[in-house]
Amino acid sequence: MVPAMRFGLALILSVAALVVAAPALAADSTVGVGDDFYDPSETSVNPGDTVTWDWASDSSNDHTVTAHARQIDRFKSKMMSGGSASFKHTFKYAGKFRYFCQIHPESMQATVTVGTDDNVAPELTKPKVKVSRHHTAKLSFTLSERSLVTVKAGRKKASKAFGPGKHSLKLKRLKAKRYKATFTAKDGFGNKSKTARKRFRVR
Repeated sequence: MVPAMRFGLALILSVAALVVAAPALAADSTVGVGDDFYDPSETSVNPGDTVTWDWASDSSNDHTVTAHARQIDRFKSKMMSGGSASFKHTFKYAGKFRYFCQIHPESMQATVTVGTDDNVAPELTKPKVKVSRHHTAKLSFTLSERSLVTVKAGRKKASKAFGPGKHSLKLKRLKAKRYKATFTAKDGFGNKSKTARKRFRVR
């Protein structure tokens, strides 16, 4: 092969390798906030990207950007109006996050989808219950990924988002009797773990 041809081929292969190896760039997005709507109502980004909500210059009503409860990420703007109003949130976790305007909850609903759903349910393992004084039960567990965990015993229930690792939730003011505690975990896309169960007694 002619040296010049070899050099050209090597250059082409080097450029191709760089293109393949280059990391994906951040794809930050902007959502308009108007009277009374979000535009667009569906936004897709990658973990680590930032979404900016910009209030329209002709927006005279107050609006908020408020994440629904029981999700693995939280965000909430102040009540704002006018063209200079803006709110940002960086999404660290994969999932589909619903949000709304607290003042116009019926007409202003939207979603941000972060990453893609792997359709793999989180794993909740090593469920344990330790009963202490004052009729309080500490329910501990280990998670495989960030999830919203819900524990129940009788009529008592507690929920909180946790990252991977060992965590616990408490149920207080339990009546003196036998209980069957249940543990469930749900990731950002709604994939649910198998329900873990543990029996205990409050004396």
